[in-house]
Amino acid sequence: MKIGRMDLSGGLTYRGEGNANLVVSLTGSRTILRFPKSKFIDKSQHEKLETIARYVNEVIRPELLEYVDPVSLTTLDWHQLEAIRTLVHPYRPQNRLAKDIFYPAALVLPDYSFMAEPGLGPVMSVEIKPKLGFLFPANMVHPTLCNYCLKQYYKRHIGLVSVTSPSQYCPLDLYSGDQARMKQALKALLVSPQNNLRIFKDGELLHTEETVYNPLCDQFLHSMLGNDDLLPEVLVQALTVSPSSTTPAAVSSSPCSPALSSQPISSVRQCNKSGHQLPQNCILSSVLGLQKRNILPDCEAQVVLNSLLADGCDLASLQSLVTRGGACMDKVQLTRSQLEKVKMLKDYLLSVTAKDLSVILTMVEDSPHTGSKAGQWLKLKGKLFRFKWSIVDLDPKNLHRISKYVDQKQMWLQAFEESKTVP
Repeated sequence: MKIGRMDLSGGLTYRGEGNANLVVSLTGSRTILRFPKSKFIDKSQHEKLETIARYVNEVIRPELLEYVDPVSLTTLDWHQLEAIRTLVHPYRPQNRLAKDIFYPAALVLPDYSFMAEPGLGPVMSVEIKPKLGFLFPANMVHPTLCNYCLKQYYKRHIGLVSVTSPSQYCPLDLYSGDQARMKQALKALLVSPQNNLRIFKDGELLHTEETVYNPLCDQFLHSMLGNDDLLPEVLVQALTVSPSSTTPAAVSSSPCSPALSSQPISSVRQCNKSGHQLPQNCILSSVLGLQKRNILPDCEAQVVLNSLLADGCDLASLQSLVTRGGACMDKVQLTRSQLEKVKMLKDYLLSVTAKDLSVILTMVEDSPHTGSKAGQWLKLKGKLFRFKWSIVDLDPKNLHRISKYVDQKQMWLQAFEESKTVP
């Protein structure tokens, strides 16, 4: 699973970060290094990295083989780590500086901002974090709002999103299979991407978390697609294509559907749970299948965990079991009832990972006459585009965080209730 020390002589660029990881791209090698972040300078991340790599390779890849590449680990020396920290510091957002990278090792992934084989022009990549695609009533604290939409009230309450222009994106629309609703969902992400959508040109991020609409991004989308309003249509067609399809998907050149409603978030009280069947084996259908495998709401998952701990199982051993392939379950000394509970927790964590993953579309204009190249095809205004979907952000969740998930939703609900009293 490990590889040797990483050669950084070709240079690198800061690609972005979330709460738990910081990502850099190795210039020229089309490789990503994903570093775990921490508040503590002396914290070892070795076990965490080994667990993530094992989980992706042994648990997730067999489920999403068409979309997930193997991951490996690499080590750096302390001088290399310090050089990376110094280089990326000027580009890091202020709200992410509470944690840093202190451990000289990282996950190694392909850089999905580029195609493995070049095309006829610049490469567009679009990263989407779609979130949970169905209503799970037993795991909801509001009767009609999905957890994503409910959380928007909390984010507004603590100042993470604008009071005047909160997101109108709802995951249920994107997963609905209704193309009009899917386009509206994607248009909502373009208006207010937050950390749920990012657009790159040859690895360069073209916008902020507030909106994608700026001259640089508009010009690129117009030059590539012929109309900067066509991106939602392109994404819907690509999201609903089967990975085995060999026929180019036709993209309508008509502009996107009507503008989003100006309805304020405080007046929205219900998510639309209706929908059509997604095409079998398309990327959204595959992700949704993993999300639906779980039968435990957070509070019941905590009960199952507590019962195993009460039986004498220790948390570290349970965490190891739920992040390994199925074969290891045959080698442990547990009762049938305990094994069933471990299996339930494994499916629970799998669904939480599937809720928080990201999908990345990588796309370039190309010609089918330039040789046999990997990827699928879209046709738009007489042009052909080769594209590929990939799935990332597949870290296993920690069992000890289950209780936090329960508490979080109560905070979201409280923020919602308080929003009703705001004029």
